Amino acid sequence: MSSIKVISDFITKIIRKNILFAITVIIINYHLIQRWTHISNRGISFNDYLSLSVYTCMTISILTMLNVIFYMRKSYDTVKILCRNNFDYFLGISVAVTRNNFIFCCIPIIYAIAYSSLIRTLSIVTIKSTIFILIFEWFLPLTILSIVISFISVIINNLILKITLSSVFLYLTSTKMLDRVIDIKEPFFKALFKSLNIFEDQSYAYYSDFVGKVNNSAYVIDKIIPTLFAITLIIVAYLILNDIRKKQIKSLIVIVVYSILFIGLNYISIDMSTYRDEERSYGEYLKKSNISDIKIKSHDMKIDFKSKSNIKDRIVLLNTSNEELTNINMILDEIFDIKYIKVNSENIKFNKKKDLIEVNLKESLEPNDEVTLDIEYEGYINVLTSWNQNKYIATKDDIMLPPGSLAWYPKVNQSSCMAYKINLSSKNNVYSNLPLLNKTSNFLKKDYIFEGKSNDIAIYAGEFKEEVKDDIKIIYPSDSNVNMDIEEKIKFLIETRNEILGDSKASVDAKKYVDEVDNVMESIKRKKINMILVADLPSNEFLYEDSKGEKISITIYHWLSGNILIIDK
Repeated sequence: MSSIKVISDFITKIIRKNILFAITVIIINYHLIQRWTHISNRGISFNDYLSLSVYTCMTISILTMLNVIFYMRKSYDTVKILCRNNFDYFLGISVAVTRNNFIFCCIPIIYAIAYSSLIRTLSIVTIKSTIFILIFEWFLPLTILSIVISFISVIINNLILKITLSSVFLYLTSTKMLDRVIDIKEPFFKALFKSLNIFEDQSYAYYSDFVGKVNNSAYVIDKIIPTLFAITLIIVAYLILNDIRKKQIKSLIVIVVYSILFIGLNYISIDMSTYRDEERSYGEYLKKSNISDIKIKSHDMKIDFKSKSNIKDRIVLLNTSNEELTNINMILDEIFDIKYIKVNSENIKFNKKKDLIEVNLKESLEPNDEVTLDIEYEGYINVLTSWNQNKYIATKDDIMLPPGSLAWYPKVNQSSCMAYKINLSSKNNVYSNLPLLNKTSNFLKKDYIFEGKSNDIAIYAGEFKEEVKDDIKIIYPSDSNVNMDIEEKIKFLIETRNEILGDSKASVDAKKYVDEVDNVMESIKRKKINMILVADLPSNEFLYEDSKGEKISITIYHWLSGNILIIDK
C-alpha cells in the first residue's frame, strides 16, 4: 500500500501542475456562474440546476479520461522502481485522478452555499441535498470512470485502441439513457440499458429537492450495479497483474459472479421504475360508452405508500345510463397489479389490459342504481416521462402525486366532482387539496385522514416549510424562497392574462385561461384561499394565435381546488 500512496501522491502533484487541471477548474466555474446568472432572478433552488449540470460533468469526464490514458503511458522511472508490479501503478493512478475529481466536485458546494445564503434558503437540507448530488451523481461516476479507463489502459498497449474503448465507455455511460430505453419493449433490456447510465441519472435526478432519492430503492440499485462493476475490475486487475496462480480461471470466476449479481439486480429493478415517452393520456378509454355511462360517487382509500405501494379502495359507482350494465370499465395505471375486486365481500371476475380494468358483475346494474366495489392493488409509483416533463413518486417518506397525474386510483371521468376519503401515513408532513379531517403522530410516523369533494386529488409529502402571510398558510419546499416563488408566479399569471385579454384573436382555451386567473385573483382578494402550496404540477400547455398570426404556447402553472391554490414550483 505504501508504494500505491507514493505513486498517487506523485501523480497528483503532476496533474495539478498540468494545464488540463486549470482548464477543468475554469470550465466548472464558468458553467456554475452561467447557471447562477440564469436562476438568480427566479428564486429557484440551486440544487435544481446542480443536478442537471451534465455538461460540466461531461467536461470533467473527458479530461479524466485523457488524464488517465496520458499518465498510464508515461514512464516515471523513479516511481516505477517502487512498484511491485503494474497493479500498484494502475491503482496509484486511479487514486490520483479520483483525488483531483474530488476537488472538482467540491467547487459547486461553495456556489450552493453562497447562492442559498443570498436567497435566504441555506439550511441543513440544502447542504445535505447538495452533497448527496455531488457524491452520487458526480464523484461516484467519475471514480468508476477512472477505474475503468485505468483498467483499459493497463491491459491494452495500443494507444488508438485505448482511446477508442475509453470513448465508447464514456459515451454509453453519459448518454441520456432514459430517452433511449423508452421504446424498448423487453423489460429486462430496458433495465439493462438504464443501468449503463452512471452519469446522467436524470430518470431520478430531475426532481424537486424535497423528494429524497436516498429513499428510492431503484436509485440505490442503479448505483450498486456500476459500483460492483468497478470493484470487479479492481479484483480482475489484481489477479492479472500479479503473479497469481491460475489467474485466468480466478478472473473468470469473479466476472461470472458479477454477471450473476448484475442480472439479478436488473430483474429486481425492472418494475421499480417506469419510463414513458410522454404524459399518459386516458382519452381513448374515456370515450368508450360504457365508461361514460358510469359515475364514481365516492372513494374511500386506505393507502400504504412505501417502496411498493399498497392501496385499498372502496368505490361507489352509479349507472347514469338508460340501460342495465353487466360490465363496468375503469382506468387504473398499468404499473399496478390488482389483488382482488369484490362486491358484497364476494370476489368477482375482472380483466386488466394495460390501463383498462374490465369488471364483470354477477348481477346487472340497473339505471340509476349504485354498486360498491372493494379493490386492492399494489405497484411501484416511480414514473418518469421523457425530457423529465413529469415525475410521480410515492414512498413512505416522499410523495409527489399532483392533480392530473397518472391514474393511481380507479377513474372513469376525470372532470367529475366526487367525494374522497383518504387514510395514509408518512414520516414527513403530508399536504393535499382535500380538507384535513384528522391527524395523529408518534415518534415513527404521522397518520392523516383527508376528506372532501373535488374533481381530482393532489398529495405531496417531503421537506416542506410553512409560513402564514395575510392569514394564508404558504407551504413550500425547504430549499426555496417563498417570497420570490409566490410573487414571481402570481406576477407571471397576471402578465400572461393581460397579454391574452388584449388579443382579439385569442382562442377559446386562451380565454378560459383568463377566466381561471381571474378566479384565482378574485379568490385571493376575497380571502377565499386559506392555503397556497408551491410544488410540482404536470405540464399543461395550449397554443393560441396572437393578432400577428404567431402561435404562442401558454403553460398553466396553477391549480385551484376549493380554498387551496397549488402553484408550480
